[in-house]
Amino acid sequence: MKYIELARVYELLEKNASKLKKAEIVGQFLKDCPSEILEKVTLLLTGNLYPAWSQEESGIAGQLMIRGIAKASGETQEKVISYFTKSGDLGKVTEHFISKRKQSSLGKRVLTVDKVVDNLRAVAKVGGIGSQDRKLDLIAELLISSTPLEAKYIVKTILGELRIGVAEGILRDGISKAYNIDKKIVEGAWFLNQDYGEVARIAKDKGETGLKNVKIKLGKPVAVLLAEKSPTLKEGVEKFDNSVAEMKFDGMRTQIHKDGERVSIFTRRLDNVTNQFPELVERVRKNV
Repeated sequence: MKYIELARVYELLEKNASKLKKAEIVGQFLKDCPSEILEKVTLLLTGNLYPAWSQEESGIAGQLMIRGIAKASGETQEKVISYFTKSGDLGKVTEHFISKRKQSSLGKRVLTVDKVVDNLRAVAKVGGIGSQDRKLDLIAELLISSTPLEAKYIVKTILGELRIGVAEGILRDGISKAYNIDKKIVEGAWFLNQDYGEVARIAKDKGETGLKNVKIKLGKPVAVLLAEKSPTLKEGVEKFDNSVAEMKFDGMRTQIHKDGERVSIFTRRLDNVTNQFPELVERVRKNV
């Protein structure tokens, strides 16, 4: 799939404030999307390269992005900074300077979703001596081959500033509309697999039956019930169906996955905090 197709959907979503209309746009786009690219596209619609619980991130700050814009557009960093000071949006800055680019680059290619995702995921994995220059090359390679609209959204995605209003609820409703499956069933699958990319692919390939058969996978967090306070036991029991009440203790609730020697620890908000608790990891390995 050409990345420009996704960029046009971004633009359409950005222009529509209605949640219902956004869900319709997402639904139609996912319906027409090939299965082999569906997981990547679904993640990109939320402005992410990985599921929210993943520890992977681009590690790109504004200053490095300014260098990338300058390199791809042939402008000076000073001009890029000056325009950014006025607009406050590096996505729009990129769109402006790429549109002003006077000479097409040799070897310019048509960008695909695969190419964009591959480069941006490679950026997240680059480390060590000279890593900033290698990251810069990967970003510039994309921007050099971009149309102004594509460049705008590539930069916004890298910086985590997509802001087109596609949150979990919109994705759920979009998947429901795309494949004509009750949104409660879509959400139920997502509770067990916190990756709407996979949920969308299963919905397209296997339908309602596939979503109902989604299972917990070790290493991927499961949505957890978050407690609500109640002033009295009586009110708590009466307010909720199938209620469970317990005293609240100080501390942190963790969700722990153990697969052989591999241990993963998630918070109740599904943040991966495995590296922050080596002593807990060791205790689980020895005793569970």
